[in-house]
Amino acid sequence: MSDGGANGAGAHGAGDEPPDDPRPGWQPDPTGHYEYRWWDGSGWTNRVAGEGVSRHEGRFVALLPAQRVRDGADIAEYADPEHFARAFGAVTLPTVGLRRWEVEGEGRYQRDLDTVAGPKEYDGVWAERLAILRPVSDDPSVHDAVAVELGGLRVGYLAHTEISAHRRLIDRAIALHGVATCGAVVNGGWYRPDDGSEGSYGVHLYFGYGPGAGPETLPAPAAGEERIPYRVRDLHDHVTVTGEEHTQAALEAALGDDWVGDHPFRLAHLALGEDPRGRRVVAVSLGGSIVGWLTPTMTDRFAPVVRTTEAGGRHLTAAATLEPSRRRGHTDEIDVVLRVPKGWGR
Repeated sequence: MSDGGANGAGAHGAGDEPPDDPRPGWQPDPTGHYEYRWWDGSGWTNRVAGEGVSRHEGRFVALLPAQRVRDGADIAEYADPEHFARAFGAVTLPTVGLRRWEVEGEGRYQRDLDTVAGPKEYDGVWAERLAILRPVSDDPSVHDAVAVELGGLRVGYLAHTEISAHRRLIDRAIALHGVATCGAVVNGGWYRPDDGSEGSYGVHLYFGYGPGAGPETLPAPAAGEERIPYRVRDLHDHVTVTGEEHTQAALEAALGDDWVGDHPFRLAHLALGEDPRGRRVVAVSLGGSIVGWLTPTMTDRFAPVVRTTEAGGRHLTAAATLEPSRRRGHTDEIDVVLRVPKGWGR
């Protein structure tokens, strides 16, 4: 059920008289313009419902969530790189030849999905999120599982029939970037107060293998290429970044609407440069802006990898998290931590 207060309280012309039942919920619209209007416990909101459709007053839903999947409108929209980037941000799994993939096991995580996607809506939700695909071994009921995480919460698993097919793609993303991320949508989650019916949340993932390609088109493993061994507690090295006190404006721009307490993931670019003291170090950039520098010790470790990558005409990237600063006197600022495969650059 939707919390109308988040959607604009103080509906114009709705009146000040409370309903007979003062608890938050759908109530007959006191204006008479709609069948129902949301009462948030303290006032009427702009959230209305009528004739089987819920909406913000004055704004209509062009295509209901279930129709977007059924008609393939989601693939058509997200195949546009600019639209995809606006919806999900930077990802490390390919987006060329985009396809929709199923997640299973969401029934065990409905409470977490409610946290991730927000409360249920009359016609269902359509919540676009960045997903982390994490190979795990801590669930004995799922062999060789790949967990799907949204907003730091596990919400399901990659469909077991597709794990072996996708695993090499996921391994490669983790080897290159330190993390495997893709676009995800939480949908379903409908609630209809007129008859009390409701539906569960579901999750779809969006990534590709290339035009007309799929898991079966991946080339055979190269000589010596093996599946990355994952140990849940020993998956990454955490590399601290310095100098963030000089780049808070760029870090706030990179954080956007996310909450730093969620430790949101970003894709960082590493390149040789100079720090504020004029030392030759590895610079860390997010969204095209420098947000910090590696220490001289970490520069010695990573500079050869940066040079080799740049010599090949490519940019070196790594997973990064934005976190509340632990620097004394700067706890209201943002820090950056790189997450790279264990031993990477050594």
